[in-house]
Amino acid sequence: MEHLFVYGTLVDPELLKSVIGRMAIATPDKLAGYQYKDEAVVDGGDTYPGIEECSELSVEGVVYDVYPEELTLLDQYEGGRYDRKRVRLESDIDAFVYIPTHVD
Repeated sequence: MEHLFVYGTLVDPELLKSVIGRMAIATPDKLAGYQYKDEAVVDGGDTYPGIEECSELSVEGVVYDVYPEELTLLDQYEGGRYDRKRVRLESDIDAFVYIPTHVD
């Protein structure tokens, strides 16, 4: 299993279920050194929420335990607008997080 930290639409367990095909337990956590932006990703004129580095802030979200093949499904869901990066959460858990490929 892998840990996945999410902060946007994937916080909704029903949405996650629609992507990976099962329910997963969400555990609250924080990612220090980043800030949340409502309009961070530019994709053909469309904007999406995302995070960017910011040393004095943190982002609240949840952690899910997912299987490697589910990460592939989640990568497809994110549609190339986000890169998956391994980070250390405030709980000392190493997890993947989706970082926008382009931040304005």
